Amino acid sequence: MKKEEMKNEKRKCLSHFALCAFLFSLIVFAGCAGTPKTATIELYGNPSVGDSYSCTISPEGVVRQVSSKYRGTGILFLAGTGGKSIWTFKAIAEGEAEIVVYNHFRGGTPRRVVTYKALVDNKKKLTLTELQRHGDGRPGSGRPTTADLPRWINDRISDAPEDALIGIGKAKLDTLRQSRAAATSGARESISRQLISMVHAAIPDYAPSEEGVPMEFISFMEHITAALSADKLAGFRILDEDTDDNGAFWVVVMLSKADAIHIIEQAVAAAKLAVPAMSSFNALDRIDAAFEKIYDQQVQVVE
Repeated sequence: MKKEEMKNEKRKCLSHFALCAFLFSLIVFAGCAGTPKTATIELYGNPSVGDSYSCTISPEGVVRQVSSKYRGTGILFLAGTGGKSIWTFKAIAEGEAEIVVYNHFRGGTPRRVVTYKALVDNKKKLTLTELQRHGDGRPGSGRPTTADLPRWINDRISDAPEDALIGIGKAKLDTLRQSRAAATSGARESISRQLISMVHAAIPDYAPSEEGVPMEFISFMEHITAALSADKLAGFRILDEDTDDNGAFWVVVMLSKADAIHIIEQAVAAAKLAVPAMSSFNALDRIDAAFEKIYDQQVQVVE
């Protein structure tokens, strides 16, 4: 009788052990199943007008693209209405990688559209974070912007001429009129700062490096900076303006390259009259290089 009871107890222990092992395996499986090893990004575009995307992943071995599909958003998915490309990425190994998306618009030179950071943890959970949006990749302004700008602002920047200067202002005051005026002023200031930056970028080779910087040169630069800061920016135009969900007013303005050069020429000419010792100064032959540097910089928001 005792032997039989011992056998029964043994069977119970084995049953309990098997049940615990089964429950543990379910918990582990559920935990693994709940870890997102893939993530998706959505790219809005229109293949019928020439949008075509590709991406680079650096370094390799952390994530890889496993699928892509296009989904039209127009009525009955009619051609020409546009839509979105949905790309899926899969975690490969723990680490970080950068994903840069390009648009080969109408078979032309690839242009950056957006940059993502891919983060894979030790459980192969994949997280994609947008770092920077560069525009829609079509011919137009390729100026990089911050990812937290309202989408319509990025669209306006992308639609602007490629060689234009872009200014963005933002304000939230007591009234809509006050907010609009302050935001417009901020956008103008953004353009002025870029003009000043370009002149300073074009000048260093002219500044003496061994004997120090003469007072005439310092005065000359001060006159140029003051003139550009005070300039009303004739030729600038508002690309768009609107309020966001938080009630802040945004203004996006543009100044063409031709108008920008004209303004710089006027400021330099006035500075030469004020400081005759710098009458032989000429940096306009270097201004194109200064423009290129500005194009690679983020469009800053002045609040």
